[in-house]
Amino acid sequence: MERFDKLYDNLKKEDFNDSVQKDLKKFEKIQREKTDEEVKLINYINTITNELRNKYDKEDRDILPEQIFMVKERDWPEEDIDADAITFPYSGFISIKDTKYIIPNFAKLLHEIMHYKSYLAFQVIKGEGDEDKFLAVYRGGLIVRSRSGRERYFSYLEEGITQDLTKNALDEALANNEILKKEYLEFQNDIESRTNKARGNYNASMDAFGSPTPLDENTFYINKDGSYWDTFSYGESMRLIDVLCNKLYAKNQDKFQSESEIKEIFRRSHFNGDLLELGRLIDKTFGKGTFRKIGEIGDDKQARKFIKDLSE
Repeated sequence: MERFDKLYDNLKKEDFNDSVQKDLKKFEKIQREKTDEEVKLINYINTITNELRNKYDKEDRDILPEQIFMVKERDWPEEDIDADAITFPYSGFISIKDTKYIIPNFAKLLHEIMHYKSYLAFQVIKGEGDEDKFLAVYRGGLIVRSRSGRERYFSYLEEGITQDLTKNALDEALANNEILKKEYLEFQNDIESRTNKARGNYNASMDAFGSPTPLDENTFYINKDGSYWDTFSYGESMRLIDVLCNKLYAKNQDKFQSESEIKEIFRRSHFNGDLLELGRLIDKTFGKGTFRKIGEIGDDKQARKFIKDLSE
């Protein structure tokens, strides 16, 4: 079993040792001990994400409890303050900022592991000096980086499809996993009261960028006193994929039975790294070069306008 799919620049597995040690030392010192329930949930995520990989003809890529660092909010590194979770794909470790709540922790971990289980390829980026070089992801799911490492393409599509996969897997887990089901039922039975309390606290809740945390249809958990809630991030990226699938289906109803069948191409590309099928479909539908332009768009706002303007 490999932690990655492909290596470039004559890389060998042993070339990852320095990167592994750097990541380990940073978070080993500040991690808290995982609970028995968390260990069970990590193993559960490993199983369901491997099942997804198998569905798309990829072998298992295991992640073990010891590869997960749970870090209390007060101990989270200052230099990473804008992140709630970090995946180190070349070393196979994930750090999660502890929310103190089972379901939000599970959702963040599920999203990060979904990234880790995607198609991964690595390269060496050379710096200014002859000896200055570092290891970097070349491909991560749908994402493609330039050989210089400076440009990144299809980022919003990758985050959107990763969160789509996460959302579907979380819905299933909340219905079937005994640990999660108990807390989710408590939330569902008290949802009206918790939602009203959260609305009262809305302006006091800020995300890492100083904006109120969204409280909308993508909110999947609220605590008892409404002081904390969690919402699926990358909601706009998920919506953009839905719009794109809708437009593709409208023009290709003779080839596909539903929009979900088209979304499966995005999901498949996330795991196997093959962008040809998706690229051909988009270019044949909207004109040569459209797929490249979609990849070059840097943010959701630009992407929304471009995709909205695609002919139906």
